[in-house]
Amino acid sequence: MHPTLKPGDVLFLRDTPLEELRRGDVIIFRGDEKIVCHRFFGSKKIGGQTFFLERGDNVAFVHSWQADRYLSKVEEAYRGKEKVNLAPRKNTRFEMLLILCEIVTWLKKAERKLLGRHVLKLGIGWKLAAWRGRINPS
Repeated sequence: MHPTLKPGDVLFLRDTPLEELRRGDVIIFRGDEKIVCHRFFGSKKIGGQTFFLERGDNVAFVHSWQADRYLSKVEEAYRGKEKVNLAPRKNTRFEMLLILCEIVTWLKKAERKLLGRHVLKLGIGWKLAAWRGRINPS
């Protein structure tokens, strides 16, 4: 959960049912190899099983886990004697960078498609005009 939470921060947990969590709440759960602290993103019922969605503050993607991995909600956090603000950040630099990369990638793909079609149309037109003797290809 860096940069919101850092190693050494003291967390106070509240036993809160999964159904009472709101998007943006900080939770802890059992990951594959360790206890993880991320933001709650929502829950879904699929085929009779409940899953919760979570995302870290510096992670671009949302992950889903079975509800039995959920442990608790982080009520408060302290760094030394100072209380840590657990409110979700609006747009971190990392998120803005990812959004910018997605836009650039999309623009490059769109440019290739447009230029490819344009060049193809010009190429066909040029060949037809040359074949009809309207343009000297040399």
